[in-house]
Amino acid sequence: MKLAVTLELKGACWVPGLRPVLWNLVKETNLGGWVSNTVDGAQLHLKGEEVDITLFLRSLPEKLTRRFQIHTINLIKRAQLPDNAPRECFRLAGPICYDGLVPADRPPCPECKKQMLDPESPYYRYPFLNCSQCGPGYSVTTMAGGKREGTTFHSFPPCEKCAAQLKHNPTQVCPDCGPSVFLITGSGELVPTEDPLAYAGQMLAEGKIIAVKNFDG
Repeated sequence: MKLAVTLELKGACWVPGLRPVLWNLVKETNLGGWVSNTVDGAQLHLKGEEVDITLFLRSLPEKLTRRFQIHTINLIKRAQLPDNAPRECFRLAGPICYDGLVPADRPPCPECKKQMLDPESPYYRYPFLNCSQCGPGYSVTTMAGGKREGTTFHSFPPCEKCAAQLKHNPTQVCPDCGPSVFLITGSGELVPTEDPLAYAGQMLAEGKIIAVKNFDG
């Protein structure tokens, strides 16, 4: 019998990287569906044969590393599918958040733009600069609360300078402690350049194609 089940995963599973890990595990099965972050865990939607879903869920806690500890798995919805229902690919969905709890993404403010374009600024050409008035919110939030631990920036320990500003801006980073950009070829080779952004702009001007990928998959 084919089923579609939606489950809620609770525990230490909000940290960055859970969705790609689950994608790798599910692609080894005959299941389809999606996985998404929520404000207090993750939501997993599986489609396929009932026996395959059962076996996958039973083995899931053992297959996940200690970094992603699941304490409970709650069934939200269960529905029977037609026997001839086509198999779907498993995909990564965006975070499921709630209005009022998670701020929206905001474009760079005039002050941040000024620092990014000032050759004398320590943030010159640094694309991840943001402040309390601008920057990412919804796209980097893994759980509500307004703390750095609830965002994907948790993977980047702040330097002393940035740590002093976390109270006002939990995603505060600088070139010394924050994420960086690099450029690779279509075959996966690192492009030797000191300024990946300028090099990418040059390639675009020459009519080539650039793809942008973040560290969370």
